[in-house]
Amino acid sequence: TPANQLFDLTLGTGIDTFAFSRIFKNIFCVEPDTSLLNITRHNLGLLSKQTIKYFNQTAEQFLNDQPISADWIFIDPSRRNLDKRVFDLEDSTPNVLELKDSLLLRSPEILIKTSPMLDISSVLNRWKNVTSVIIIAVQNECREVLYHLSRFQNQAPKIICLNVTTSGNKQLLEFYQKEEEATAPEYSKPSGYLYEPNAAVMKAGAFRLLTKKFTVAKLAASTQLYTSENLVEDFPGRAFKIIGKLEKKDRDVQANVISRNHPLSAEQIRKKYNIRDGGDKFVIGFSSQEEKHIMLTTRIY
Repeated sequence: TPANQLFDLTLGTGIDTFAFSRIFKNIFCVEPDTSLLNITRHNLGLLSKQTIKYFNQTAEQFLNDQPISADWIFIDPSRRNLDKRVFDLEDSTPNVLELKDSLLLRSPEILIKTSPMLDISSVLNRWKNVTSVIIIAVQNECREVLYHLSRFQNQAPKIICLNVTTSGNKQLLEFYQKEEEATAPEYSKPSGYLYEPNAAVMKAGAFRLLTKKFTVAKLAASTQLYTSENLVEDFPGRAFKIIGKLEKKDRDVQANVISRNHPLSAEQIRKKYNIRDGGDKFVIGFSSQEEKHIMLTTRIY
């Protein structure tokens, strides 16, 4: 939806600003590094036709000097401190924990990008204005976790998991934490198909409710794999058709190896069965409630 004014308090190379320029009429960009600001200003001048104003100062200085308000504020704190990677909010620059309340005074809607390594529950315990958490994975690799804070938020935040697959398909799962906590998962022995949740779902910790939202059963409490007799075509992750138990006679097969809650690691399974890496088959080691399994499968999606 088109909006009027955005503050981007962490301009950087301008990738996010360029995307926002398709939505907002006016953008105020803040960047304390003069050299980086000049380079980004030049590049955005070639790419964007929107009105973009630049401020060569820190986010804190901008908020102190400019009394204006915005429809949205975006902030992607630097995750480096003295050339070391940091993950905690209080170690990032600017410190969004200290700025949160002042940001909400200047704009009703805030979007904050954080490290994918940051624990979501920890953030939600510290921020009471979160309306949604957006977890974005690309080709099953968690890339971004964003928190939408709203001045008017008065209910539990929605968790939104999005994974863009290699083929460009979008796997979407939305839920509330109370749904996950209230779900009593179903358990089953492995049947016709196995499923592995994508990285966004895994990051969100949405393990119980998958048995409620999809026609699948969990294999064991600590095994984040699922099974069904018939193929579930829209499961948010990867699906595998079980060929059968991997036998000693199957040594020297070519397959990719996965280990989930199994005594043997993927490398140990590979060595034990002399498995050559690659191909379109998958060997999956896992534990069900009754026993340990090493299954030969083929990937469906």
